[in-house]
Amino acid sequence: QRAVVAAPRAMEGSLPDGCDVYAAGAKAAVSEDDASAFERKFEADFAMHLEKSSAHKRQPPPCSTDGGARPSPLVIPGLAVAAVTGGRGGHQVARKARKAPQASPERPARIAQGVSDRPTLRRLKYLVKWSHWQLLEYEDASVELRSMVLDEVICAFSPWVQQLYLLNAVSTGAKAKGAQAELKEVEQHLAPLCQLLQRSATMEALEQAAEAVGVAAMLGSLNTRHVDRCRIMFPTVLETIVLFTRHLASATKADADAKRRRLLREAAAVRDVLERPDIVQALSQWSGRAPDVEGPLGTLGGARPESASEGLEVPPEGVENEAGVCDGSEDELDYYSCSEGSDDGAWPQTSAPPASHAVASTAGVAAPERAARRRSSAGSMRFEQRQAALPCGDGAHSWRPADPSVFEVRSKTYLCDKKKVKAGPAMFELACLDILRVGPGGPVRRAALHPDLFPKLQRAAEDKRFFFVQNWILGPFQVIVVGAVKPDAPWRSGGLPQSRVWERFVAMSVEEQKRVFKVIISVEEGPWLVKRAVPKRPVLVGRPLKMSTYHAPGDHFEIVVDVSAGKTEQVVTGLVLKALKNLQLTIGTLVEGAKEDELPESLLMCAGLKNVDTAVLSCPDDER
Repeated sequence: QRAVVAAPRAMEGSLPDGCDVYAAGAKAAVSEDDASAFERKFEADFAMHLEKSSAHKRQPPPCSTDGGARPSPLVIPGLAVAAVTGGRGGHQVARKARKAPQASPERPARIAQGVSDRPTLRRLKYLVKWSHWQLLEYEDASVELRSMVLDEVICAFSPWVQQLYLLNAVSTGAKAKGAQAELKEVEQHLAPLCQLLQRSATMEALEQAAEAVGVAAMLGSLNTRHVDRCRIMFPTVLETIVLFTRHLASATKADADAKRRRLLREAAAVRDVLERPDIVQALSQWSGRAPDVEGPLGTLGGARPESASEGLEVPPEGVENEAGVCDGSEDELDYYSCSEGSDDGAWPQTSAPPASHAVASTAGVAAPERAARRRSSAGSMRFEQRQAALPCGDGAHSWRPADPSVFEVRSKTYLCDKKKVKAGPAMFELACLDILRVGPGGPVRRAALHPDLFPKLQRAAEDKRFFFVQNWILGPFQVIVVGAVKPDAPWRSGGLPQSRVWERFVAMSVEEQKRVFKVIISVEEGPWLVKRAVPKRPVLVGRPLKMSTYHAPGDHFEIVVDVSAGKTEQVVTGLVLKALKNLQLTIGTLVEGAKEDELPESLLMCAGLKNVDTAVLSCPDDER
C-alpha cells in the first residue's frame, strides 16, 4: 500500500475548484487531534497543495456514471483529514466535541512503511450490523442521536474512499495494472456501506441528518458535528453511491430499481446540502472554536454540539473478532432478517437441511421405511430423536430449568417504593423445550395440538398435568417451551398473588393479555453486540409483535408470538440466532403485576439454553 503522504502528489491537478476553502478546516482538525509531527507535515503540505490547485477546473472521477450521482467538490479535504487520523474506532477520531483519543505512538512509522491503518472488512461489517440495529432501535429517537449512529459507521469507511481517490489518480502505465487489484480491495471494503445505504431506515436517517444540517445553517447554529458531516460523512456517502451505482445493472430490474431509487434519494439529499452557497461559505469560515466570524445566515457560530444523549455505545475495538457475530460467508446484514430488495419485513424463505443422500425409488419398500425415507429427505425428525439431539442437561447444545433468582421482579411494595426483589420459584415446572426448523409447510401454529410435539404425546401417555405452552416463531426456527403444573399445586388452590394474576390473565381478551405478558432474557455469555441488543430488562413483547392465545380449560393454555411482525425484533432475533452456538442465556416469562393483590410477581417459567447449534436442528414429523 502507498503511504498516505503520497496523496498530494497523486492528486495533483485533479482537485476541484473551491477546495482551498478547506485548508484551514483540515489544519484545525489535525492539530486538535494532537497529531504527530509526521501528520502535521502532511497537513501543511496538503494545505499548500490546495492553495496551488484552487484554480484548476473540476474533473469528474473515472467512476462517475452518466445520469447518476456525481461526487461533491467538497470531498477530498475532509477525507484526507480522515485518512490521516485513521479510521479505527469509527467517527470518534473526528469528533472534536469530545476528548480525542490518543494516537498510537507507532502510527507514523506504520504509515511511512506503507502499512494500512484503515479499518478491516470484518470491522466494517460489524459496524454496519451494529448501526442497522441501532437505527431500528432508535426509530423514534431524536434526529441527532440517529445522526450520531450514522457518524460512527459511515466515517469509518472514509479512509477507504480516500484510497479510492489515490487509485483513480494512477491511470496509466504499470502502476495502473497494479492499481486494479487495489481497487477491487477498496470496492470489497465499501460494499457493506453500499448495502447499508439501501436500507429504508438508513435512507430516512440520512435524509433527516442532511435536513438538520440545512436548518442549522439557515439559523446560524452549525456546530462541530455538522461540519464533520459535511466534510467526511456526506462525501463518503456520495462517493460510495457513485462507485456502486453501475453494479445495480446486473440485478433483477425490480430489485435494482428499488435500490437505485434509495441511493439516488440519499445522493440528492446530501448534494442539496453540500452545494448550498450559505453552507459552502460557512464551512470556509469555520474556525472550530469561537464565533469569531460575522456574516449572513449560514455563518458558523461557536455553539458546542448538543449531547444528543450519551447512551450511544460504540462497539469497542476487537469485539468484531468475537465468535458468533461475523463468522461464515453468508451476508452478515441479512442473516435471518428482512430481504435486501423489498425491506418490507418479510423473512427470507428457508429450506430444510439437505439430505445426506438422494431418496431412491420406494417401489416395493415397506410403508414404515418409506415414511422414514420421506422424513430424511425433508430434514425432519421425530420428537424422541430431537430430544436426544437437544437434551436436557448442562453440556453444550442443551436446555435446562434455570434459576429464577437471576431475575428481579416487582416486590410486594413496588407500587409504593418501586423496589424489586429476586424472583422466587417459577409457577410452572419446565417440562420440555423443543427447537424446530420451520418446514416447507410453514410454522406450527398450534403446538399443543401437533401430534409430534410434547403436549399431545404426553396426553397419550396419560399425563394429567395442566400445560402452559409458549410457541415462539422466529423466522426459520420455532421454539416450543412447555411448562406443567399439578392440580394440587399450592397456587392453584387460590388465595395467593400467583393465583389471582393467573386467573385474571387467562380471562382477559387477547389485547389485554398483550399489555401484561412480559419476557426477560439474561445473556450470561455471548458476543458484545448480542449483550447490548438483548438487555436484561422486562419487555412487553405483545405490544410490537403479533401475539395470539388459546385456552382449553383444565388442559392447556398456549401463547403464540410471531417475531416477523417487527423489523427491530427481526434484526435482534437474527443476531441471537446467528450467535446461538456461542451463547449461554436464561429466559423468563411472567404476567405483570399491576395491582397490590397481584404482588410480588412470580415467573411463569424459567429456561436456560447453552451453546445451541442451529445447523443440526430439524423439522417435526407432520405425518406421525
